[in-house]
Amino acid sequence: MSDADRDANVGVAHRLIAAITGGNVDAVDALYHDDAVVFQNTSGQTLSKRKMLGVIRFLATGVKELRYEDIRVQPTPTGFVQQHVLRCRSAAGVEVRAHACLVATVEDGRIRRLDEYLDAAAIAPLTGG
Repeated sequence: MSDADRDANVGVAHRLIAAITGGNVDAVDALYHDDAVVFQNTSGQTLSKRKMLGVIRFLATGVKELRYEDIRVQPTPTGFVQQHVLRCRSAAGVEVRAHACLVATVEDGRIRRLDEYLDAAAIAPLTGG
């Protein structure tokens, strides 16, 4: 993998976080292939792009003070791995602080697959769990 490919994959990671925290669902949409899938360890489900964009819409409208802290991105031969701390407040005002890990497969500058690992207990105020 060339340095340019590594830099491009890291750029996708940074654009994804910027789009999510900015509430820009269209920008997130553009970063995913149309047939992309997202695995979520908290539900054990693999979501279609359409369903994942619904999650992004919820984050844009259903939480307050959304931010990502301590972001660490490492390029991989097929994409990137990102670790971060998700911080926000639920609609009820409960503070959420969840360590997370994303493992992404990137093809042609867009995400083909994303595996998301979060602590289900930490995000319970967001999911009603």
